[in-house]
Amino acid sequence: MFENIDEAERAVRERFAGCADLSVRRAALEGGDLLICSVSGLADKDYISETVLRPLMNCGSVAGAASLGGLIQAAVIEEVSDPEMVFGALCTGNAFVALQNEKFICVLCSADTYFGRSAAKAETDITVKGAQTAFVEDMDKNVSLLRRIIRTPDLKCERFVKGGVTRTRVALLYVEGRVPARLPDLLRAKLNAAQASVIVDSGNVESLIRKHKYGFFPSFGYTEKVDKAASLLAAGRAVIICDGSPFVLTAPYIFMESLQSAEDYLRSPFYATFMRLLRFAALLTALYLPALFLIVSDSRHELIPAEIYEVMEKLRRGIPIPLFWELLIMLLVFEMLREVGLRMPRSVGDAVGIVGSIIIGDAATRAGIASTTVILAVAVSAVANFVVPVYMNTTSLLRLLFLLAAETAGFAGLAAASGAVLCVLCAKNELGVPYLLGIMPFRRDFMFDFVLAVPQKTQGRREKL
Repeated sequence: MFENIDEAERAVRERFAGCADLSVRRAALEGGDLLICSVSGLADKDYISETVLRPLMNCGSVAGAASLGGLIQAAVIEEVSDPEMVFGALCTGNAFVALQNEKFICVLCSADTYFGRSAAKAETDITVKGAQTAFVEDMDKNVSLLRRIIRTPDLKCERFVKGGVTRTRVALLYVEGRVPARLPDLLRAKLNAAQASVIVDSGNVESLIRKHKYGFFPSFGYTEKVDKAASLLAAGRAVIICDGSPFVLTAPYIFMESLQSAEDYLRSPFYATFMRLLRFAALLTALYLPALFLIVSDSRHELIPAEIYEVMEKLRRGIPIPLFWELLIMLLVFEMLREVGLRMPRSVGDAVGIVGSIIIGDAATRAGIASTTVILAVAVSAVANFVVPVYMNTTSLLRLLFLLAAETAGFAGLAAASGAVLCVLCAKNELGVPYLLGIMPFRRDFMFDFVLAVPQKTQGRREKL
């Protein structure tokens, strides 16, 4: 540790050389010298002035003082014994306070200031009824938002610092007594073993701790809504919060969660069940409609009424492109339009996506590149993809895989590709919990919260994972 106040000041200035936002205040007191170091923008200067500097300036003589605990009024004071600890604490908003009298005393004072946005409405997981509060980019605020709902000391919070360069704070939360006994130990071990130089989002944490590095299906759930995360905690899940990200991870994640919505538990069970069935049908439509359209139109047209087939053939008459390439081109065009709508500024992105879809679809039809039935099939499949947003990216890739399988071997190829995907889902196991829990292995109690929605039987229960 530093030997004296001059060495401490020199070491801090050398370590933060080239950092114009370093603030160093040196003051002469009666009976000693004072040094206060902080980083502007991270530490609150007014707080330091009121709780550290003013009390020390007004305390009279500091000669003979053995500690700073009785002289300053900061809420959190921590003794420091390692220079690297000082440098790291300055980068997280703490103030380094050193006093030189007959002894050399140095401490760290918590003085960080929150300069991010306040809690607002969720922008991704939107509901009409129920709580609207969303997480923000500050980890401490996110933890406090959860504690405002789960008001019990059984809600445990463990903290980690990950990332050799970013030194990002990560929190693991769970409700003791409701979470499976081994789950906190597994997540704690994975977080301790995770090694990365840069972590800026919860997605980086997920990629480090999931079982398979290049997993195709999501291994962890994510949510922006505080009430949804609190409900999952009460059900026996764990939540991982990454400083700087408004999305929290939930674990373990199982397939049936993709069909659930926070609003289902506030509706009539009949309507909620209808919406679950609709989401499941939309997921199947997004996956299979282009492939089935290709098979039925090319080789199995006896499966549809003759009148409809005649209309489809009439609309495709004169189009030189094979049906497979017609579907593939339209699917890829839609993916490009979707990406344009996402990447452009919001003020023009939606307009460009809508207008682009209309113009390109009309132009493709008039030019004889695609028929209206193909555009309709692609549009329905693409829209249905957004009904289950957690699989939005996965479904886009699987849709192309199934289309290729259908072109290669018809119904047999589509069945083989579907069987391969189903085998992967059945074999997937994250944190000791089967991905298809409730379906494979079958659990009767889970059926009341899968396609069926019976909140009276499931609300507030602890899930046996």
